[in-house]
Amino acid sequence: MGKIKSFIETIGEYEEISILPTTIATGKVLKIRVSGNIEETNYESGYLVLPKGSSIKNHKHIKDREIYTLIMGSLYMNGRLVDVDFCEINGSHQIDKCKELTIIRYQKEKVMEKVKPSYEKCKKMKKT
Repeated sequence: MGKIKSFIETIGEYEEISILPTTIATGKVLKIRVSGNIEETNYESGYLVLPKGSSIKNHKHIKDREIYTLIMGSLYMNGRLVDVDFCEINGSHQIDKCKELTIIRYQKEKVMEKVKPSYEKCKKMKKT
């Protein structure tokens, strides 16, 4: 717990610390939200602290994209050791069972859907 407490102290200000629910993670994974709120500001960033033996379950990003950047430890995703992972809209990813204390920075950005023109506007555009 000493390394985790020390890390949190180095962050300085943050908005919220929570434990990810078991629907998303195995083990006690800390989420330290530093800025934004994906539901309110369409952007969010912070850190995930994964103790040895914990993981993030496979999940799909339907309305947002997410970037994981390794800060400390080792990051295995789908069996591959990586330093950075980009998960685009409609993509999915997971963090494999951690072999050691692992800290990653996450950044989420909501992707706004392109507005589709209505059927009536399409008909008018075809006539001109």
